[in-house]
This record gives sequence, structure tokens and C-alpha cells, in this order.
Amino acid sequence: MFEDKQDLIHYAVNKALDGEMDVINSIEEKPIRGKAKAMMVKCKRTGERPPMPKINLKTKLNTSEVEKVEPEEELITRLVADGVKGIMDEINALDNRVLRGKIKASIVREKRKGNG
Repeated sequence: MFEDKQDLIHYAVNKALDGEMDVINSIEEKPIRGKAKAMMVKCKRTGERPPMPKINLKTKLNTSEVEKVEPEEELITRLVADGVKGIMDEINALDNRVLRGKIKASIVREKRKGNG
């Protein structure tokens, strides 16, 4: 998808500065993820952004490379609705413990609303 690692870093930093930190956190290679986080901190301090790389959309992408990105609010809403119905598999599989806790707390609140 990207010509080189630097393009990946610039893309991830720009997305993170726009509020999508998951892009940086999903980089599997630790040194590259570290460089992206360091650049993001530097950009926040200076107020300057790296140039956004051009994405070559003609190349074939593996589904493992590009995941469907669902906004956090939509994810929470969907998983809370599933949790109220008793479908907890996807919730329990979440790696983000804070997000998992928010969802489970919301499920409890929703169930109390329904019973009260």
C-alpha cells in the first residue's frame, strides 16, 4: 500500500493527529510504531504535520493489511446492543480493556433501564 516505511509513518501520524490513534497502534512492527508515536509527539509540540503520502489504490491489498475501521462510538453502540441480547463473544475478545469495561458498564445500565 505504501512505497516505503516512511510513508506509512507519515500516514499514521496524520491519521492520529486527526483523532484516529488506532492507525498507529495497529502497526505491528514495534520500531516503526515507536517512530510514528515519536513523530506524533513532535508534531503536536511544533504544530507541523508531515506530508500526507499518496496512497496507491491500484495495488491489491490483503484483507489483513486493511481492516474495516469502525468509529469507536458505533462500535460501542453495536456491542452494547449485542451484550443486552446476551451476545458477549466479540466483547470478551476485545484487547482494549478500557473499551471493554465501558461497554460492559453500559450493558449493565441498559439492563437496569429495561428492568426498572
